[in-house]
Amino acid sequence: PWIQFFSMRTGPALSSVLSHSFWSFTLPQLSASEPAIRHALIALSAAHARFEADAANNQIVHSAIDPNFVLRHYNDAIKQLKVHLSKDPRSLDIALLCCLLFISLECIYGNRILVIDHLQNGLNMLRSSLLRDGEKEASSNTIAKSIKQEVRPLFHRLDSQTTLMGFSGSSLFYNMDKLLTLSV
Repeated sequence: PWIQFFSMRTGPALSSVLSHSFWSFTLPQLSASEPAIRHALIALSAAHARFEADAANNQIVHSAIDPNFVLRHYNDAIKQLKVHLSKDPRSLDIALLCCLLFISLECIYGNRILVIDHLQNGLNMLRSSLLRDGEKEASSNTIAKSIKQEVRPLFHRLDSQTTLMGFSGSSLFYNMDKLLTLSV
């Protein structure tokens, strides 16, 4: 039910017209085969449902979702991500997606410092992947293509928005022309 909630409510709430299919279809589909993504989606969906219940002053829904449930799935996502990275430390696709989901989760809770920490970690991973992309041919991996087409621009927008919160932006995206040539 939480993956469906994500597809129907959370994904659309996070997406724009251009990224709707990524949030509402790609991520939920990927959660079927990637435990880290699945747990992160469940945590984010439950947190979003609590947030909506608070906004609507719906105490029944709010109290039905245990905050420990969110925390448990958040921790499980981190554990599964560690397992994934231990198998292939150079495979950052799933880590970037989890990072994006963790940023979204921390935004719901208003944890600006953790949002910035996750964002910086994601930007560091992107910086690393940009260097590697320059060393090899374009990947035929569907997830990798989705990351290049959807996730990099999302990180760019988030990075740009941090300046509005009083944080200095990353230099990763100052040369956007080079980044856009890598996105196909």
